[in-house]
Amino acid sequence: MPGAGVRNGRVCAAAHTKESGDFMAASSSIVVSTGPARGLVGGVARHMLLLEDIARQLPVRLDYFEIGRRPEETGAWAQLRRLVADYREFARRLRQARRESSQVVAHVNSSVRPVCVVRDGGFVLIARALKVPVIYQVHGCMLHGPDDGRPWLRRITRWVLARADRVVVLSPAQSVAIGGRAAMNAVAVNNAVFMEPPPERPEGGHTPFRVLYLARFVPEKGVMQCLDAMKLLKERGVPVRLQLCGAGPLEAELPGRIAELGLQDCVELVGRVPADQTRARLASNDLLWLPSQHPEGQPYVLMEALEAGMPAMISRAGEVVGDMIDSAMQYGGPLIEARPTGESFAELTEVLVNDRAHFQALCRAARRTAEATYSMQAVLPRWQQVWNMTKAV
Repeated sequence: MPGAGVRNGRVCAAAHTKESGDFMAASSSIVVSTGPARGLVGGVARHMLLLEDIARQLPVRLDYFEIGRRPEETGAWAQLRRLVADYREFARRLRQARRESSQVVAHVNSSVRPVCVVRDGGFVLIARALKVPVIYQVHGCMLHGPDDGRPWLRRITRWVLARADRVVVLSPAQSVAIGGRAAMNAVAVNNAVFMEPPPERPEGGHTPFRVLYLARFVPEKGVMQCLDAMKLLKERGVPVRLQLCGAGPLEAELPGRIAELGLQDCVELVGRVPADQTRARLASNDLLWLPSQHPEGQPYVLMEALEAGMPAMISRAGEVVGDMIDSAMQYGGPLIEARPTGESFAELTEVLVNDRAHFQALCRAARRTAEATYSMQAVLPRWQQVWNMTKAV
């Protein structure tokens, strides 16, 4: 973006382009955006922080409306009362915004899951009733193709999307998976990360080579396949160390499995890593492993790894991740595709350990990919277009 720079990991716009200056020039616009409670861990919560930062670079005031039940609200009746209260408050905020500005947009952030689609469809209908333009943004998605066995979810999702003025998805593949006219006309906008100076890492990586798993400890994320890979690498004499970071149902089983495979000297069970320590953890390792068998959206950990100059070895877990892998190829292929098996991850990791020059090239490619695709500079112009409801995207 012309005239833009980076300070403390955040974009600082020194000057707006002419298009930015013309963006809803009559008055600052107000975007009333739904999102989860602040402080929660998750992709949508992190996305909301991004949107707040983007709004500060544009003539936009973002009204972050936190929805969903509170920890003290338990039971079906409490959740129903919360939903009704959220609907009423959403309508009040839209009316208030209309009194303050002629340019008001409702931005509904949602996941394509049964409860979320039904709940968030209510926010769409409220905005339509108040004649406020609606942007419906899809994050996670349980729909992966016509044969995924969820025809009823596909029908209700298409019905809700058809009532939005603009639909935002993570990739064209997500549009195809959902189907329907509204989804096929959707705007694809990547998630983003804040760029910081590249961390210091030994040329060619550490010795022993340092591998990181940073995800939930659940079967579908492939944490056990990581241990299988480490067993094979140890048997082959490949100097590799693995850190397991996360939490989840398999956490109690991992120490026993590590001992059973004889990996106590090369696998460290770290546990949960706070969000503000993620970057330091990425910077101190060489390669990210994610042998997921669960269809992903755009995992923030992948984008954060690229920003930290770290290649990632991942399985093609869903259409969106597949698009990420394919897109990264034009910058040098820092997202290394592997089958979600210990054998595949061990084999490809051994290649990197034995070819440090190639590994270093992938580190440079990781930064190029992050800057070109997932940086604030890359994504901000796209949101500038999406929020401007007076022009076609």
